[in-house]
Amino acid sequence: MGKDFGQSAFGIVFQKKWQYEQILNIQILALRESGELDNLKRKWFQTTSCAQISDTSQAMTIQSMAGLFLTFAIITLLAILLFLWKKRFLIRKCLFNTKHNSNILARRSILICKPASKYPTISKVVIYDK
Repeated sequence: MGKDFGQSAFGIVFQKKWQYEQILNIQILALRESGELDNLKRKWFQTTSCAQISDTSQAMTIQSMAGLFLTFAIITLLAILLFLWKKRFLIRKCLFNTKHNSNILARRSILICKPASKYPTISKVVIYDK
């Protein structure tokens, strides 16, 4: 088996019998023998130099978040306009049908309420005797 690659929680995962497994192993061994693997390990995992950390933190203000709110408002407005633009024919048809239907209903109510003639006429008189 040989010596372990390293004692860490990181690993390289690939499928069983991967065609590049041997090439990868050879390249990792070459990096280890040249010392480059140790340099990378020190650079990324053992460096303890951190930026200065201040003990006090500053709270976020509305002014610092104004750009975010403005961006959100613009994107929301654009989304609504795009939605209305895509549905413009459907909206126009719906508004036309509503206006047209209200005109038809108004005409029907006028026709229903309007008397047939100015003066009532008797077309047939039937007399029943007992």
